[in-house]
Amino acid sequence: MINPHNVSRLVSNYISELLPSSNLTNAYTPRDEDVARHIVHTIESVLDCTHYSFETEETLDFIYNFGEQTEDTEIDSDDENDESYTEEDVEEKDNGLLNHFSLEYMQKAVDYYDEVNVNTGKKSHSWSSFQRRFRRIKDKNYINRFRTYLQQKGTKKHKLEEIDAFVCSSFEKARDQFLFTHDIQLRRWALQKAHELEEHSFLASEKWLRNFKHRHGICSRHVTKLVTMKEVENVDTINESAEKFVSDVKKLLPSYNESNVFNTDQLGLELEMHSNRTLSFEGEKIAAATVRSKHNITHSYTVQPILSMEGTPVGPLFLCLKEANGHMSDNIKQNLFKTDNVVLTCSKSGKLTTSLVQYWSDNVLLPLVGNRKCILLSDYWGGQRTDKLYEKMKHLKRVEIPKSTTSMIQPLDVGWNRQYKYFIRQMYDHVRLYDLDVNLAQRNNIIKMNSLAYNQMTSPKFKPMGRYAWYQSGYLEDNPGPFQNTKELCFSFGDQRCSEFQCKIKAIECFSKSLNIKLEHVPSTYRNLERVYNNLGKIHREQGDYKAALINYRKALDMELNYDSPE
Repeated sequence: MINPHNVSRLVSNYISELLPSSNLTNAYTPRDEDVARHIVHTIESVLDCTHYSFETEETLDFIYNFGEQTEDTEIDSDDENDESYTEEDVEEKDNGLLNHFSLEYMQKAVDYYDEVNVNTGKKSHSWSSFQRRFRRIKDKNYINRFRTYLQQKGTKKHKLEEIDAFVCSSFEKARDQFLFTHDIQLRRWALQKAHELEEHSFLASEKWLRNFKHRHGICSRHVTKLVTMKEVENVDTINESAEKFVSDVKKLLPSYNESNVFNTDQLGLELEMHSNRTLSFEGEKIAAATVRSKHNITHSYTVQPILSMEGTPVGPLFLCLKEANGHMSDNIKQNLFKTDNVVLTCSKSGKLTTSLVQYWSDNVLLPLVGNRKCILLSDYWGGQRTDKLYEKMKHLKRVEIPKSTTSMIQPLDVGWNRQYKYFIRQMYDHVRLYDLDVNLAQRNNIIKMNSLAYNQMTSPKFKPMGRYAWYQSGYLEDNPGPFQNTKELCFSFGDQRCSEFQCKIKAIECFSKSLNIKLEHVPSTYRNLERVYNNLGKIHREQGDYKAALINYRKALDMELNYDSPE
């Protein structure tokens, strides 16, 4: 066992012999403390060892061993005056500037420095000529350091940068092929590259992983779409097809008014929508969530909106319900909820068929288009490709979005459908959370719910969002600017005042519109109309219209007296 105090005194003696006393200073610098800590750590590591050995590449790497003579002494005499550096200079440069040299630069410098004249057998370049070529290298000792770093395949900083670049490149390649990728793959790639670089101290720790993901903007995401390997292999062809289609459509657009440029798409909705995430306690093993019926989350119905390039949905919403027999009886039809902004049909699967697309064309598209000059963008689905569907609309031009490109260049897919689904899902979440006795999977409630959601989405407030969907798909040159999505407009806790700047609408008009919406869309049990009538009465009274105030107060009172809460 060694005696650390003896080692300390011996080190002090060696330093006294090596350096003159004139170099002594009273103040300790941070670098002094750093070197001292490294020395103590080295001594601690061998205190209890029965055997130990030192290897040059594992010793402290702060300053050079000035007692060793290098080949630099063989340089011509015109280099002798260049040794105007101190130990502190070398130490500072070694720890700072060397990290700013690339391995390629180091290799070029060493090769140029070592170049030999075949005729004389001496070096081809003097130190002066070397410095003119490599101005960033201020003294000759960097050449030896470069040799060491090249043998070690770079500094630790260089190796970490190579590891980072390799993992990033591997991740990008995997995602370009839409491969499932997780944290463990990132760490394996990192360790693989570290092994190649002989950087055995690198462990791909959790901290490194967090920092790497933060630097490159990588996070865990829910998979929203599955594709086949065939689609992945054809990704370049798909991208080229999408770019060509957008380019061709943009050439046509100057001939059409934005209000006459449409995109239509079918959107499938489950009979019971639910979120894929929920707040829960940390460490919870199973994050369970309640639904009314598992059957309802596997069966769906279809809606088909039409979005104009102005950014607003146009025409009524086409809604296809799922019926076991593929049709509704006369009794069912008589009891269906009626609303002007929904055109209703049904099928056995809840999906559209070619005959139902014809029904959509006759009852939704034709009344919308009329005799106007319009252009319609719709996807590759076979049920809507036949020219017969559009023969009654002489001035309508249909352009078909290429197969497998809709997620990139179909405005409804890009920026509208997801927002609509979010609106519907919030209604389901609200009913479940507050245990309301409402079955949203029933026919009439599906109609009312979609009528209400569609009514809200046609608001001018959603117009910037709709236009951005066209811009993001590539059809608009200018960015329409910031917009608010469904969550921000309809489900936020922002300013509860009227959202219209310097609103000119009187309070009585706002309450009247609220009354109309509730009468048309909201199930009678949950309307709370007495509150609306009471507010209308209050406003009329404040304006001096006592007759109208009395009428509304009486309606509110009657509803309050006759109100029966749901079981």
